[in-house]
Amino acid sequence: RRFAHQRRIIGDLPKLHRRPFGLFAAKLLVAMEEARASTPAPDAVVFVVDARPAVFAVLRTELTAARANAGYLPLAFGLAVHEIEAWLLADPEARRAGMDADCAALAYGRPEDDPDPKTTFASWLGDARARASGNAAGLTDLERRALLIAAMRPDVVAQLCPLGFAPFLGEIRRLSSS
Repeated sequence: RRFAHQRRIIGDLPKLHRRPFGLFAAKLLVAMEEARASTPAPDAVVFVVDARPAVFAVLRTELTAARANAGYLPLAFGLAVHEIEAWLLADPEARRAGMDADCAALAYGRPEDDPDPKTTFASWLGDARARASGNAAGLTDLERRALLIAAMRPDVVAQLCPLGFAPFLGEIRRLSSS
């Protein structure tokens, strides 16, 4: 299946909360129209947004409104609590593949409780890079991230990230089965 990849910079989400309701949904609808107009049209559109817990309810409301106006285009929405890096750090086996055994052994608890997973991710990735030897020493951060993503076990991440990743995984599975 072909999925549309649409990356939109929408600003700081806490600021979005102070704007009039509907702005986020309107931006999603514009992105969906662009995807619908692309050739060939995608089978589905997937959105993932970093979100602070304080704006989760607002974003869920706006995502529901966007879905209601999506027409025929299948959609999946993911809300990453704080930042998507929490999902990337959740699975110790994925950390082993993309970082190293030392990072895999670190206790991370509930990833969605980390108020700054992007900083944690950068720190752990830097530590792994500094310890790297042999073939691993030549890997770029982008290559390490790709290895980490490829090794992620979705059910493990869903169990450790129940607020954001678990519902998103359900949506992706719904899309892939339709």
